[in-house]
Amino acid sequence: MLLERMTTPEQQPVLHFWRTHPALEQLSARDIMEQRLAVREVLAPGLEAVIANHHNGRVKAVLLDEGDEAQLLTNFSQREPERGAQTTRARVRWLYGQWLKREAGQYGLPVIPVRPWDTIFERIIAALR
Repeated sequence: MLLERMTTPEQQPVLHFWRTHPALEQLSARDIMEQRLAVREVLAPGLEAVIANHHNGRVKAVLLDEGDEAQLLTNFSQREPERGAQTTRARVRWLYGQWLKREAGQYGLPVIPVRPWDTIFERIIAALR
């Protein structure tokens, strides 16, 4: 939102995509996921600079993975029942999660399944050691 507010669609079309695209309803889950990756490409240099400036190489990360597309759909339905079945949103989230897992693997970052919930904190701490 910050960068969208500070730029024009001509300067940063990727950041203004959702307000300027003429036919959003025609986008497939794959199209939406690709748009998400395009936003990531635009934001990455700035985020990398902030992390380098503030954390001096001391940042660790884990990826929490909800790898079950049906569970994602259930999660959205429980949180926002008024929106109905959000199958496209669940598919986008699942596709993006698959991409994130591949990226995490390339960088040697641990991928931790979110379930079971009752042991998530212990598993995160163990992975960061």
